[in-house]
Amino acid sequence: MLRKVLLTLLMVAFLGSMAWAVEVNPGGQGDALIMGYYNARNALTYFRIVNTSDKGIVGKIRFREGKRSEEVLDFIVCLSPQDEFSMILVDGGETAPAVLYKGTDMISDADTTTVPGNWTMVPLRYGATGAAATVTMDDTKEGYVEFIALSAYGVEDIDSDQCKELAETGSTELADGSTVTAEDAPNAVMGAVEIVKYTDSLPIFSYKATALKDTTTAVQTSFPATGTDTPLFNDVVDGGIAALNEALSKSALYAMYDIRGGLGAATDLLVLFPTKKETYTADEATFNAMYTEDFNTDNATMDLAKRCVVVKYDVYDDAEDTIQQELDFSPYTVQTNSLCYEVNYVSVGEMASSILDTSLSGVNVQTGSFNFGWLKVYFDNQVDNDTMPVLGYELQVWADGALSRMLEMSYDANTSGTATP
Repeated sequence: MLRKVLLTLLMVAFLGSMAWAVEVNPGGQGDALIMGYYNARNALTYFRIVNTSDKGIVGKIRFREGKRSEEVLDFIVCLSPQDEFSMILVDGGETAPAVLYKGTDMISDADTTTVPGNWTMVPLRYGATGAAATVTMDDTKEGYVEFIALSAYGVEDIDSDQCKELAETGSTELADGSTVTAEDAPNAVMGAVEIVKYTDSLPIFSYKATALKDTTTAVQTSFPATGTDTPLFNDVVDGGIAALNEALSKSALYAMYDIRGGLGAATDLLVLFPTKKETYTADEATFNAMYTEDFNTDNATMDLAKRCVVVKYDVYDDAEDTIQQELDFSPYTVQTNSLCYEVNYVSVGEMASSILDTSLSGVNVQTGSFNFGWLKVYFDNQVDNDTMPVLGYELQVWADGALSRMLEMSYDANTSGTATP
């Protein structure tokens, strides 16, 4: 283990002098998107992706389940200029996986070209239908979504066959005999997600997709349209997954919480490590330094869900200098948990139940006597400055769900401009 740590430190020193183009765009548009959470458990999730450019854009959409980031669905989409693409994910039932719909009366989005084409619904894959053997039907009902723009094209509309050709070869022939050649995709895609819980109050949790700018800086082709786990971020980002880890790197997340019983209030957190699987595949030494706990070195077929991040919490109330009771004052005693999944659902308040139905929970932030305030989430690993590539969301409800919100958690970012794997 010591040898791996030394190798990692040497890699950090070497990569620290490098800078890459990819970055998170606070303006919300880019050439790649991460939609950090979906839920189809007693809920539906509605996705919208918009191309704001006057060029068409070819992109790969990939659904990943939340425990190990295994792919459970992928397809190509060709967004025409100023196009919007919508899709909705619902539960297929107790003995079925989650099901994705597009082009239905409810969504009214049959005009966007997808590959394969001519579908309005498709079940997500699990172990028996083409996903990794570890993926169950139940696993498909929570996870996250990636969109990677591969290229752009300068015509209004293309059909499914032409879209496939652009994705796989970089050019396609139109009906008039002219040839369309792929171009570098602009930073012009934005996205949003809405999760609707099936209750009497129908609370809605909405958030904007995380937009990555200059993810691809050249035309991306030769990637099969469906059925494979390509392209990965590691394939298309200048600098590979280390560069994306740098762009997503944060040293702390911050959230406000409200668990006042008289208001029917509750708060949950979602903490996502969206590059965990790719980091392991590309660079095992760096992975071993980042995800430090509960790893069975005798496990030849590494189970990502058993390799964890140690996370610490400082909990403050709304009057941080006020003693609540003897030996119970703000900030509350630092707590430690291990987050072992790629998507981790964290409830706030001792013995609190989750707002959304989930199988990604098991972690609870205790707040003592505090029922209103804010908290800090930070990391304990062997990586320089204890930073992690991470996304975080804060869910809150009031009046037993009649009022709701979902916000990206505030954060401290690594702003050095150099790579920290």
